[in-house]
Amino acid sequence: MAGHSYFKSGTAAAGNGTSVDILGEGNFTARQLLIVNLDAALLLTVRGLGMYNDVIVAPKTVYRLVGSYRELSIIEATATAQFVVMASDSATPALSMTNIT
Repeated sequence: MAGHSYFKSGTAAAGNGTSVDILGEGNFTARQLLIVNLDAALLLTVRGLGMYNDVIVAPKTVYRLVGSYRELSIIEATATAQFVVMASDSATPALSMTNIT
């Protein structure tokens, strides 16, 4: 993959207003993001600088964003949530689950 990439996996705490910084790199601007919600029964609400609206990632799904993102936080989880984020500062090639597994 051309450019730089960033990988983060972790756990977001349950509840409104829980903020988990999942990029955290001040010099990193992601051109595309892959957000994976690994839990079977919860929603993740994600907010990021450069997003027009919050993104809701349904249980056991992958959400791909293309744009320019410098921050990304999970602001709400309906329960303790396992997540994975893959980010790239290059728009090509497209990120996919094969980049994570």
